[in-house]
Amino acid sequence: ALLMATNLDRKAQAWIIEHTPNWLPQLQQFEEGADMSSATRKKNTNTANGLLKDYGPAPEITGITGWINSEPLTMDALRGKVVLVKFWTYSCINCIRTMPYVHAWYDTYHDQGFEIIGVHTPEFAFEKIPENVEKAVKDFDITYPVALDPDYKTGNAYENRYWPAAYVIDATGTIRYVHFGEGEYDTTEQAIQELLREAGHAITDDILTAGNAPFRTGQSPETYFGTARAERFASAESLENGTHTYSNTSDLDVHSWALNGEWDVDAESALPGSGSTMTMYVQAKEMYVVMAGADSSAKPVHVVVDGVGATELAIANTAADQTLYRVAQFPEFGTHTVQLEFPEGGVRIYAATFSGAEPTGLACGIDGKCDIVPVE
Repeated sequence: ALLMATNLDRKAQAWIIEHTPNWLPQLQQFEEGADMSSATRKKNTNTANGLLKDYGPAPEITGITGWINSEPLTMDALRGKVVLVKFWTYSCINCIRTMPYVHAWYDTYHDQGFEIIGVHTPEFAFEKIPENVEKAVKDFDITYPVALDPDYKTGNAYENRYWPAAYVIDATGTIRYVHFGEGEYDTTEQAIQELLREAGHAITDDILTAGNAPFRTGQSPETYFGTARAERFASAESLENGTHTYSNTSDLDVHSWALNGEWDVDAESALPGSGSTMTMYVQAKEMYVVMAGADSSAKPVHVVVDGVGATELAIANTAADQTLYRVAQFPEFGTHTVQLEFPEGGVRIYAATFSGAEPTGLACGIDGKCDIVPVE
């Protein structure tokens, strides 16, 4: 209580994030080794190749409410193929940044005994709407099978907790390689190639994809605006469900955020009234925000960076608008104050995510929406 009253809890948290080298990759590596899925806990044995391991049989694809680009598939029917089970959700910037690499693997190896199943496990309510997912699949030019898993039945079968997550399964139905998050694309592709060779395919291609996650030490972490997962909230008032009036603060610690004006907050989002604002003090190269309109009419969002107007967006409640937007691209990695202004209200904000460098394979337009481009 004393730490909270003196604001030292936020300062300590910010200091740890800013000064701990590579804390996110190290945490992911620890979690990958210590707590991945029921299959990994049962059996995690190195094979002759140190890259590949035996994590046990792959759980079945189950509880799927719909398929895109394919008739229903099962792991049993896919026996004999090397399969990448890819957990993703369409407004997740980390998932979007992996897509150019996943597309390259599918285009290169699909005719050589390789299959991908993109298991769409939604993070927010609007991502559970099949039409929204169908539009995202079309917009991102995804041609491999996509399974809709709104109730997390397949996600729970794998005990998966990550967006994105990749499970590479050999021709016998055994999980042999796992990766959580972005990066290590060359290593994942090497695992795919080696398993295809094990299955008898003459793979002679060079590794197509290199590159790592656009992450920098000290980069602002993902930030949620709903009460269920909100952290580093800096307004004087407590963040609570329901409609409340909040006051801004001029003294934000790095990675913290504050609301000003009237806001209707629930477990996963915050909805501003007319004239309300949200302010963040971030450390990044780029900033993205997941947003969706409260009704079908487009509502304006003004983005102000370090006191200067930078971007004008318009958000409605259609499948095209319930998505992720790049709201700021800074000249270089560093600390900046970003304010979202809602002159008419009516735009739900769900989460903010960041990158420490301009990512490969992603292009964002002046409307803030992002498309993927092929990797070289």
